[in-house]
Amino acid sequence: MRAESDERRHGAGKPHAETGRQPEAGPDRRLELGHDRPAQGCHLSRHSRLQSLYNSLVQLDTQARIEYVLAESITPNKGSAKEWIIRLRPGVAFHNGQDLTADDVLYTFRRIVAGKFSGSNGLGPIDLTSTRALDKHTVLVSMSKPFAGFVE
Repeated sequence: MRAESDERRHGAGKPHAETGRQPEAGPDRRLELGHDRPAQGCHLSRHSRLQSLYNSLVQLDTQARIEYVLAESITPNKGSAKEWIIRLRPGVAFHNGQDLTADDVLYTFRRIVAGKFSGSNGLGPIDLTSTRALDKHTVLVSMSKPFAGFVE
């Protein structure tokens, strides 16, 4: 999962490098930076650029172990793989200085699932109707069935 701010946080930008579309000005438009949809998947040649632009909740280190990046922890709720608690690392900010919040994570999950992007595979059987923010830095992720691989 890649953390992305909601559409209110972006202004107009240059035409998209591949489509040539010009983003419209205003607070409800996304800034397009070449490939602005990391959840859609990408060619291997774009992977490095995306890693430079976006951070994930977790990533694998050089020994293929989970390393927390934007998340401080991701744990099963009460030991159940049907619900997960994501605690965001405090002090993480977007390029514009606004804090990363649980609402940003929810927005990103919904966008990934609604767009049927390749990133939706990693979300497993997520139940977006029950997934919610518990506070500014905590997300309760509900699954329609147990999903032990969620943190990976």
